[in-house]
Amino acid sequence: MFLLCPELTPTCFSVIITRGLSEMTCIGTAYGASPLTFLGLSGVGDLFLTCSSSNSRNYTVGFRLGQGEKLDVIMKTLGSVAEGVPTTKGAMQIINDLGINAPIAKSVRVKRESSGFV
Repeated sequence: MFLLCPELTPTCFSVIITRGLSEMTCIGTAYGASPLTFLGLSGVGDLFLTCSSSNSRNYTVGFRLGQGEKLDVIMKTLGSVAEGVPTTKGAMQIINDLGINAPIAKSVRVKRESSGFV
């Protein structure tokens, strides 16, 4: 759900992906994971797909939010589960509990809550 604006330049796009990887790594290593875990398919591979492919359910949710649709409408019409939506609430709890600086995750939460989906 990181790509909320289809007009992002390639530079902005790469900054978002890089910062997202950093946030994921900070959270994971705070729980004892190896930082190398996030450099494989389940880390950066999944992150890149989520940020770049309309085949990703989470990308689709973020894109539609960026187009101005309400989250509850998107979730009712998506036709499948976008696991990133309910995960944002738990991720924010972890970020706050651990004191992790995660501006992308926080902006996703703000967008989620401003869409009336708490």
